Amino acid sequence: LPAAQFAATGGVDPADGFLTFQSQNIPGVTIHGTELSGRLNLGRASPWSLQFALAHAAGTDDADGTPLNSIDPSKAVLGVQYSARSGRWGGDIVWTVVGAKATNDIAGDRLPTGGYGLLDVLGYVRFANHVRLNLGLFNVGNKRYIEWADTLAIAYNPATASYPEAARFTHPGFNAGLNVRVEF
Repeated sequence: LPAAQFAATGGVDPADGFLTFQSQNIPGVTIHGTELSGRLNLGRASPWSLQFALAHAAGTDDADGTPLNSIDPSKAVLGVQYSARSGRWGGDIVWTVVGAKATNDIAGDRLPTGGYGLLDVLGYVRFANHVRLNLGLFNVGNKRYIEWADTLAIAYNPATASYPEAARFTHPGFNAGLNVRVEF
C-alpha cells in the first residue's frame, strides 16, 4: 500500500497582518553550545537501561552583543526504561528539565519563560508481532508552563506592560494518550 503524509501550517505576522513570515539573517553571530546523550544498559542481560540527553547553547549578535532569541533554553532529559525479555511489554519513566529564559538573555520585548520540570510515564504491550498498544501519562506533576519557542507569537502590550495572551500558550497539565500501532 502506498503511504502518504501531509502537513500544513499557517499564521499571521503581527507586525504587518500578512500570512507570510520572512527570516532575516544577522550578518555575524557567535554561538557556542554542547549536546550530549547516551544510553546505559544496566547489566549484560538486564531488561533495565538509563537514557540521558543534555543540550545547552548561548549566542550573541556580534554587532551589538544582544542575545539571540533563536537559542532555546538549556534542556536535560533523564529516563529509566524497562523492556521485558520477551519483548512483549515495557515502559519508561522520563524526567525533563528545561531552564528559564531570563530577561537578560532576550532581545526585545519577548516574554521571559520560567524553568520547569516534567515527569512522563510510558508503557506498551505487544499483542502480536505487528500490533502494539501504547499508553502515556504526560506531565504527571500537572505543571503549567510555556515553551520558549511559543513566545514568538505572544504580543507585548506596552500600555499595560503585560502579555495579555500568554495564558493561551500554556501547555496542558496532566494528560494521557492511548494509541494502537499496527505495522505492515
